[in-house]
Amino acid sequence: MLNYRKVTIDEDYRKYVIMNKSNHAYAINSKITQKFNSSSWLNRRCFIIGGGESLINFDFSCLKNELIITINKAFQFVPNATIIIL
Repeated sequence: MLNYRKVTIDEDYRKYVIMNKSNHAYAINSKITQKFNSSSWLNRRCFIIGGGESLINFDFSCLKNELIITINKAFQFVPNATIIIL
């Protein structure tokens, strides 16, 4: 028989954690918005690369001089991405 313990989280702490996550997301979004609003993105291609095993043997040299957004652990494969979202 499994015994489960009920964990009580202080409501103020919960609000603090949510606010910090919100502030972090806002800071990241602000930086992304600033980059998107720059004219350097105008009429250019952009590649979005997510993490996954399919990246292991991909030749990223074909994306040289392209705008690249990496998500999650994809930055390990493309460390010079224009935007890195963790």
